[in-house]
Amino acid sequence: MTVAVLLAVDDRPNNLFVLEQLLAAYLPDIKLLAAPGAEAGLKLAASETVDGALIDVQMPGMNGIEMCRRLKADPRTAPIHVILVTAHGATAALKAQGLEAGADDFIAKPIDNIELAAKLKGMLRLRAAEQALRRERDHLEEAVLERTQALRDAEYCYRTLFQTAGDAISINDLEGRVLEVNEEACRRLGYTRNELLHLTVSDVTAPEYVARRPELLERLRAAGHLVFETELVTRDGRIIPTECSSRLMDFQGRPAVLSIARDISERKAAEKSLRESDKRFRLVFEKAPIGIMHYDQASTVTECNEKFAEIIGAPKEKFIGFNMIRQLRDEKMREAVVASLRGQVGYYEGDYLSVTGGKSTPVRAIYQPIFSSEGVISGGITIFEDITERQRADEALKESLARTTEVQDGTIEALATVTEARDPYTAEHQRRVTQLACAVARELGLPADRVAGLRVMGLLHDMGKISIPAEILSKPGKLSDTEFAIIKSHAQAGYEIVKEIRFPWPVAEVILQHHERLDGSGYPQGLTGPDITLEARILAVADVVEAMSSHRPYRPPLGLDRALEEISRNRGVLYDPEVVDACIKVCTEDQFTFA
Repeated sequence: MTVAVLLAVDDRPNNLFVLEQLLAAYLPDIKLLAAPGAEAGLKLAASETVDGALIDVQMPGMNGIEMCRRLKADPRTAPIHVILVTAHGATAALKAQGLEAGADDFIAKPIDNIELAAKLKGMLRLRAAEQALRRERDHLEEAVLERTQALRDAEYCYRTLFQTAGDAISINDLEGRVLEVNEEACRRLGYTRNELLHLTVSDVTAPEYVARRPELLERLRAAGHLVFETELVTRDGRIIPTECSSRLMDFQGRPAVLSIARDISERKAAEKSLRESDKRFRLVFEKAPIGIMHYDQASTVTECNEKFAEIIGAPKEKFIGFNMIRQLRDEKMREAVVASLRGQVGYYEGDYLSVTGGKSTPVRAIYQPIFSSEGVISGGITIFEDITERQRADEALKESLARTTEVQDGTIEALATVTEARDPYTAEHQRRVTQLACAVARELGLPADRVAGLRVMGLLHDMGKISIPAEILSKPGKLSDTEFAIIKSHAQAGYEIVKEIRFPWPVAEVILQHHERLDGSGYPQGLTGPDITLEARILAVADVVEAMSSHRPYRPPLGLDRALEEISRNRGVLYDPEVVDACIKVCTEDQFTFA
């Protein structure tokens, strides 16, 4: 509960004490502020929040009436409810002075406690009512201010939207007289606002659309809102295709039409371009050198071109409406159609026997799904190609490739034979190395194409020996350092011989590396680990195994077991461990033998 504050002003302390006791007994909810004179009372009233004042009229210095006048003159203290305490039998003139000073009530001495309590209670009720009225007034004033501000904000928003809109906005009466326009309407039509307010809608509309105005107005009256296309005419005579959205409204107390006009020049140009594009597409569609066919989500053919009809061997009209899922006899083609209608690309290649044309044709077809803008499959389109000629070309190409391969293999065999002819002690060495290397490659899981490449590399890996004197190649005793250096040059020589030949495999590189070792102790480049190609690592192992197993001018054959022991001992040091493991498996478990 809010405590009321009473300011008591009296120059006699006894009176203030009695009043304090009275309030404690009868009005405990009132807080008392005591002042011994008018000056002190004014200071308290200015510094504290005071609800009411009980002021003795007869005080030395400033009397109670003057203090009351000053309280009411100050806006801060004017709301204080003032009760003047007068002497017994106070004259009417004295009370008149008090009322003129702003006093709200009087009480005479000696003060009757019950009367005073009643007056103070009345003061509190009056004070509460005044505060309630003040709060209500403040609330009403605030509501009015808020409503006024809201109206101003709405008006500002409307004016802002109206003036800054990207579309032309106008208001005209039912006779067509222009009543208001925004800045965009003025800019677009090339008139000032004042000029447009002296024109009619017909003055800025193309003649052929002016004639439609009565009919459009009737439709607008019936529906209340209407969207239609028209053409506006600018000040310089330029025509602007326009989409107009009109609505009935009240404007300044009379019926009017609010219209929002959007320039659709770009849309019209796009529509024209689309029509022309569609015409070009139809021409390409009809004259395309491949068959094209469109079908809906039920797999029913809705359109096809002339080439498609030619491939099928039936008129277009006979195929339109054909349901592929129900009527196709070719199961693989039906599966391709179903795949496309599930959102996947379907493929078909084979001899297709047309149900409608009764014609068998080798074809390749791609069934592509078509999605709507919402991502739903709406059908599909098929590219249909007669591959008769392609098949003939493929067969001819295969025959040509086979002949080329035969020539290439023959050339490689001839080169290998020439190399071995100069070294009778190592005859068949390259072929035997190739046999083992290819077996190891297959054990390692290399694809067939890499195995084929390894075969060429193996047959030619010692081709560089053609540049080494025959007496060194077939020398029965130990080679000198110089002679061994000459022998070592065969890897580089072989590389130089074949490096310009465009093999589909790195033949020259592998020939150069087939004497490299994992630890870098090989030649000619001293490569290590992964810098050596896998094919060269395979040939290195196969070369050692074959050489140790075979006769050499300077020693008899050492046998396969010694050869496998050699590569096993140097596994991971000189030779690739995986290649060594594969070679041992091929020679022991798979019982490999040199042919």
